[in-house]
Amino acid sequence: MMELDLRTKSPYSLVKIMNLKVTFVSTEPKRPLMYSKYWFIIRDDSKRTFEVFGQGENTNSFDNKMHAMQKAGMTVSGFTPPVTNKNSSKDTIKISGYTKEAGLHERLSKQYQAIAMRSEDHW
Repeated sequence: MMELDLRTKSPYSLVKIMNLKVTFVSTEPKRPLMYSKYWFIIRDDSKRTFEVFGQGENTNSFDNKMHAMQKAGMTVSGFTPPVTNKNSSKDTIKISGYTKEAGLHERLSKQYQAIAMRSEDHW
């Protein structure tokens, strides 16, 4: 018989020393973890162009940026439809009356930065 000092041994080392097989059983029912993802779509309403530039689980940052651009006087809008089986690829997303423009998000971001920098000069 082997004597162990339980105060100095971790549970893992006890399992290893005693050659035990440990199985953990959960009493909670298994549920799929559902995290909704959304497409980030930005539209330039003055030129009637749009770009799907990414997806994410949290839309707060995107919504705040759209609001700031609109407050600065830019004619932009954005929306975040959920990613589904029907629109799992950004190439399948179409907006009637708008054409796709690659790099639109980057162009509008630079334009907004220039407006924001000009407004800070007046302080």
